[in-house]
Amino acid sequence: MQEPPAESRDALSHVAGRVRARILRYLPHRPTVSETAAHLNCAPATVTYHCHQLEDAGLLVRERRGQSVRMSLTPRGEALVELLTQ
Repeated sequence: MQEPPAESRDALSHVAGRVRARILRYLPHRPTVSETAAHLNCAPATVTYHCHQLEDAGLLVRERRGQSVRMSLTPRGEALVELLTQ
């Protein structure tokens, strides 16, 4: 996975917002909400809110794996991250 560009040139952050961009870039790890919150150093409720928005936009999916729910990018989400991270 590529490192995100400098904050001032980060098109994905400008379009999706800084928190949502960071979530989208972390999704290839197939994290849970708790893992994502720890990675971003923010509250799980904040991640949950943003993930609902990203899911409604068709950019991420949630999949139950045993007792945990893992998140991943949809093809649309992958395309957006790739397009705006060039």
